[in-house]
Amino acid sequence: MGRKITFLGVEFNVLDEEDILAAQLSDEPKIYSMIRVADADPNGGSPQLRARRVTTRCSRCKEVCWLDPESYKDVAVLKPTMLCLECTAARAEEESDG
Repeated sequence: MGRKITFLGVEFNVLDEEDILAAQLSDEPKIYSMIRVADADPNGGSPQLRARRVTTRCSRCKEVCWLDPESYKDVAVLKPTMLCLECTAARAEEESDG
């Protein structure tokens, strides 16, 4: 696994090509985390990001979230479940509780 980053208190793995290939072959569920529109500064991010981002809904809570198509295109082949950061954290907590 590549390096790890912490974003809004949630730790994420940064994937490289080998990680993506291994995930494609794995049976583990895949998650793509997104920031909820309600939690984000609408003027945040680069002008390029603001121009290309779109909204979509969290698969779990149906909250409207920002999606960056540029970063998503690399993981789209994994067919991940689209979750907001709140639901990603809740899911991780549920898994750790057993």
